[in-house]
Amino acid sequence: MIIPCFAFESLEEYKQNSDSVDLGRPSQCEACGAEDSFWGHGFYRRKVFQDGTETLVKVPRFLCHLCGKTVSLLFSFLVAFRKHLATTVAEGIEKYSVSEATYRGVSTALSSLDAEDHPPNPSHSTVFRWVKDIAAQAASLCFHIQKELILRGNLHASNIEPGYCPNSWKAKTDQKKANLNTLAECIQLGSLLVNDNGRTIEKLHTAFLKNVETIQMILCKHLVKLSAPHNLRHLI
Repeated sequence: MIIPCFAFESLEEYKQNSDSVDLGRPSQCEACGAEDSFWGHGFYRRKVFQDGTETLVKVPRFLCHLCGKTVSLLFSFLVAFRKHLATTVAEGIEKYSVSEATYRGVSTALSSLDAEDHPPNPSHSTVFRWVKDIAAQAASLCFHIQKELILRGNLHASNIEPGYCPNSWKAKTDQKKANLNTLAECIQLGSLLVNDNGRTIEKLHTAFLKNVETIQMILCKHLVKLSAPHNLRHLI
C-alpha cells in the first residue's frame, strides 16, 4: 500500500531537505485497524530522471508489527512505476492533448537542452505510453472531476463543450480517438477544478492524491492501492 507524501513539492526540495525533515509514521493500519502499530521498515531506492540526470530517491517504508502490513510513503513528485517526475509526465500529456504536436516533438521539448548528443529522454515511445494510459481512463477522470465540481458548487461545468484533441485524427482506432477527445475535455473541466491553465494535469495529479473523493494516482497505468494522506499524524 502507498500513502501519498507531500513533505517535498519537488525533487530539488527533497535533495536539500530530505535529511532534516521528520516524516512521522502512519497513525493507523488500514489492514487491521491498530493504532500506533507501525515500525520503521527501511526504504527502497527509486531512480528518477530530470534534465538528463539520474537521481536516487529513498522511499520510506513502515511495517505494522501486529498484522505485518507494509506501507510506503511515495513523495508526490514521483509516480509509481514511472522513472520520470510527475511534472514531466503531466507536461508531456498536456502538450500532446491540447496542441498540435507529435510524440517525437513532445519528447524533444521535454528533454534536457544540453543533451543534444544523446537520444531524447523521455523517448517518443515513452510519451506515447503516457498519453495512451491516461487517455484510456479519461472517461472515469471526467466523471470524478464533474462530481467534485458539483460538490464544490461550480455550475460552469455544464457549459463545457465536448472536448477535441487536435491530434486525435492520427489515432488508428475510433476508441483511441474518442479517448483522446475525452482527455482534452478532462483538461477543460480540470482547469475549472484547479483554477489553472497550462499546468492542469499536474495540478489534477496533486488534487486526486490530496482531496478528490476517490484517491488515485492518475498518472500511473497500474491500479495502485492508496491510503488517504490524513492517516498520518502530520499532513505530509
